[in-house]
Amino acid sequence: MSTCVKRIASGGLVLLRDRIIQSCRAFIERGKITITARNNIRDMYKCYHDEFNGNGDGEYYYNEMMGLPIDQDVPIVSHFPLGGEVYDRKN
Repeated sequence: MSTCVKRIASGGLVLLRDRIIQSCRAFIERGKITITARNNIRDMYKCYHDEFNGNGDGEYYYNEMMGLPIDQDVPIVSHFPLGGEVYDRKN
C-alpha cells in the first residue's frame, strides 16, 4: 500500500506544479490577475510547497504571479439566487 500512496502523492505533485505553472503563465501574459484567481493559485501553491515540498519552476512562476496588479473580478455566473440576487456576467 505504501508504494501506491507514494505514486499517488508524486502524481499529485506533478499535477499541482503543472496547474500552478499554467495558471501563473496565463495571468503573467495578461499582465494582471483577479483576486479570486490569485487566491485559488495561492491555495494550490500552499499545498504544493508546504505539503509536497515542491519548489523550482512552480515557485518561480508563483512569485512572478504574486507581483501582478489586481484586476476586478467578474461577477459569478449563476442562475441560482446568491444572497437574494441572480448574477449574470455582463460582457
